[in-house]
Amino acid sequence: MPPGAPALHRGLARPSALTSQLSISVRPISPLLPSYSARSYAVPSRHRAPFAAVPVANAHNVRQELENARKGSQTLVTRNASPSGISHTERKNFLARLTSWMPLFDRLQNSLDAFSTFRHEADVCDRLPAPKDAETRLIDEPQYLQNLNLWLEILRFRLRLDGQQGVMDVVEAFVRRQVVLPLRGPQADQLWSILLWSAIQYPQMLRLLYPYVFDTLPRSGLLDIRLYHRIVGPLLRQNPMFAVKWHKRMQIDGLLPSDHVSVLAHFVEDVCMSNHKPKAIEAFKKIYTSLKVEYAYDECMLHICRMLDFPDALDMHVFFVRHDDKPSLSMKSTPVIAHLIEHTWLAKSGMKPSVRDRFADQIMTAQYEFQRIKPIELDTAHAEVMPAFTRENMSTLVGDVHNIREKELNDAFCARLFATTAFSTDLIITGLRMLGLKAVGNLALREIAARVSQPLEYVATVDAIRNAGISVVDSF
Repeated sequence: MPPGAPALHRGLARPSALTSQLSISVRPISPLLPSYSARSYAVPSRHRAPFAAVPVANAHNVRQELENARKGSQTLVTRNASPSGISHTERKNFLARLTSWMPLFDRLQNSLDAFSTFRHEADVCDRLPAPKDAETRLIDEPQYLQNLNLWLEILRFRLRLDGQQGVMDVVEAFVRRQVVLPLRGPQADQLWSILLWSAIQYPQMLRLLYPYVFDTLPRSGLLDIRLYHRIVGPLLRQNPMFAVKWHKRMQIDGLLPSDHVSVLAHFVEDVCMSNHKPKAIEAFKKIYTSLKVEYAYDECMLHICRMLDFPDALDMHVFFVRHDDKPSLSMKSTPVIAHLIEHTWLAKSGMKPSVRDRFADQIMTAQYEFQRIKPIELDTAHAEVMPAFTRENMSTLVGDVHNIREKELNDAFCARLFATTAFSTDLIITGLRMLGLKAVGNLALREIAARVSQPLEYVATVDAIRNAGISVVDSF
């Protein structure tokens, strides 16, 4: 569940929604937030089992109060027991579900009409007439202007009540009141999750929010919250052409991370999960071209092969090679990459109808073979959670067996494995970790250096060995 999502459920639903459906679940389609099923509001249906904390009769009374408030014929929850029989304790519990911030809670509790009071407090753009005898908004009092807790309560309430327009009003209030947005802490995480999620859904909001954020916050802070990833990545999934536009703008503003290769590798999944995959692939190509990176092939292609079909994977392979970004020797030995290299001629022909008709059998065979040898989700990161094949672990599983010498792996054995180009380096590292290898020495390092074509590949391989929990020593 995304940061701040539980707190979203404390706000009120639209009163109009309560007339037709009493138990509602929110399912955000945002790529920024994982898909989740929110718990129902604390206004259960009369036809369903109620929450233990809210008896059926009282839940119905609360619903009736909300409907009457919508019609304007009665206050939401009065200070005294209402005609429908809501007690002081029940009213207090009801208000606690609206807000947990004490100054706002106290103001709602002391008001005659809690809903109207909260609506007035959250009307930060003065779009509605103020209620009679309305107090100055808490947000307009100097001591609360920069209070993040209050802004979060207002933001959640307006999001639940008015949707994206409500969030837009809050963003306009940020800009007009020059509120300094925080960059660290759990409250900052909640704030940015809501703002960026809404901005992706509502481009007009992004055009308003981004200039203000860029002008008021330090560049280092925007890099820390991964602003570039959290804008461009979701746009690749939902609106790829906007992703290219915002990539270029943030590139000019200097908000791109320094490691461009990791940026592209991060975007591969967004492209593959896009609602407009052909446009997302084209957008990815434009981003790649503008970054002018080298050696992105090895970082991206296995993920592309894993998540895309044969024609798209072949097209991306040819695209990388055309930009002189070729696979390393170890990558070429990977079966799926070797398969793409073997069938490059299909992409060069443009898969024209005449080619498809003439070589239909070969194309079908190539597609079938590609599906068969696509890489699976088993790499060094996954091997870290698997137990090593050691005497200690085996004794735990099957009991102690004595008088058997512990199997040892020497550096020469590791060197022979790395010298075997039929195995990819990822496969070798995973296997050595599974066998319980503790360290590699000079012989293995020499073979690693011999099989790679670039210094960066050597460094990446050594880092992968260390990440697998295997130390690198000068001698063995």
